[in-house]
Amino acid sequence: MTADGPAETTFGPLELFVVTFDGVTPDTGVLSALKSLGDGTSVRLVDLVIAVRLADGSVRVSELADLPVDLSGAVDLVAEGLIGEEDIDDAVEAVPPGSGIALAAMEMRWAANLSSTLAAAGGHVAHIALVPGPVVNELVSGSLLASSNGEN
Repeated sequence: MTADGPAETTFGPLELFVVTFDGVTPDTGVLSALKSLGDGTSVRLVDLVIAVRLADGSVRVSELADLPVDLSGAVDLVAEGLIGEEDIDDAVEAVPPGSGIALAAMEMRWAANLSSTLAAAGGHVAHIALVPGPVVNELVSGSLLASSNGEN
């Protein structure tokens, strides 16, 4: 590690996105959104798992190769198997029968660059908190409403 440039790292911070969907197969729109990440320039899809709770309460877990739509040409998972059973069990616990989730481990490429640059300077990313868009929108909307009403 030198102060002249970023330290070499294989991966930057990963974010695990859990996307819910109705039915036991994700809509093609869900899969298309994930497929669009395939260029890897700003976001790299590292691992992808689909878990559905069937009508009898059992859970079916599918890897990329098992999905009904071929994403293999556009999505090159670089660490398939990274999403573990504990991650899947925790995420699928609240899923009702007849519904499912897609667990997508994604690397934000800018964050990888930032982490490398910080490491080269002797710093480290200690914590990352992701606030979902709907929560941010609600907070901002409430803040703007309070401001327009003269509340502080």
